[in-house]
Amino acid sequence: MKEHSIRSRNPRGLSVAAALTFFLIASMPGRTLAAVDTGDNPPCAKDGVCNLAVCDTDPDCPKGLPPETGADPATGTTTISLETINCSDTQALDIRAVAWNLADDWANFERAIESATGKNLGNCTQNRFTKNGQVECLAAYDCKITKDGLQKCKLAHAWGLGKKIKLYQTFFDNVSGMRQPDRRACYAGLMAHEFAHTCEHYGEGGPEARADAAVEYWKNRFSPTSTLDPQSGCGFND
Repeated sequence: MKEHSIRSRNPRGLSVAAALTFFLIASMPGRTLAAVDTGDNPPCAKDGVCNLAVCDTDPDCPKGLPPETGADPATGTTTISLETINCSDTQALDIRAVAWNLADDWANFERAIESATGKNLGNCTQNRFTKNGQVECLAAYDCKITKDGLQKCKLAHAWGLGKKIKLYQTFFDNVSGMRQPDRRACYAGLMAHEFAHTCEHYGEGGPEARADAAVEYWKNRFSPTSTLDPQSGCGFND
């Protein structure tokens, strides 16, 4: 059915210059960049540590850092061309931040997904995140009433062999109150799921497994809430 559904419950790629700027700033004396929550209380206050991976804003982060940065870059030259369509600033930033971080750490992401699913991730999915993927944000719901009288709403949709995926308002509602690392973990899972449909998986089993594995990868890398569950937390219920 190429969609996630739930039971109803009441938006620039990094240039080489920008990446070099990041490294120059990161190496400034007295400036620490953290890929995970340092445990400071609160971690997003002025504490001498730039927690870009877990904070929407942090007064310790130098101005001018590339907006997609979420962890110490693995390559230093990562760029993405993923396009966002009709997305709010927050939605577009979340989408591109997820794509940039997955692209920057692709070898480890690929290894994690393949280990969890037993299936090859493939170049097509990597290209969707880095070169040719499109993500459209829809401020609309796509719901239907099931035979048992329950309302089920799509979180997202994608067509086989296409390059665009659509994210619906139901998903945005699900993640609106989450902390940034939790929210982006859900974005990573849903995008991995839907891009799988555009590449090679037309049934639900493979994409669902990828979604769960992508959330777990994000949790392990960026330390969102340890109990975040793809189904009950992100709403990845069929």
